[in-house]
Amino acid sequence: MDFDYLNQIIGEKLSAVVFILDYHQLQFDGPALTILNPITVLSGQSSESTGSNQFRNRLCEQISKVVKNAKCVEGDSLVIEFA
Repeated sequence: MDFDYLNQIIGEKLSAVVFILDYHQLQFDGPALTILNPITVLSGQSSESTGSNQFRNRLCEQISKVVKNAKCVEGDSLVIEFA
């Protein structure tokens, strides 16, 4: 499977996170990703997943950060690394 479209977000700033009933959208300066699967945010020593108490806060803390790398791993998992 070709994931070249992920290169479009590298170097872009996360400008918004949209919480919709049962999915999320990550909006960058231009492209956007619609995420239908659960999300886990790793930040420092903490790990928060969709539905956990601090998930929204950890995800929103990434707003304004620039994407350093984006890749698919383990078949269907997406990793976005912020600078």
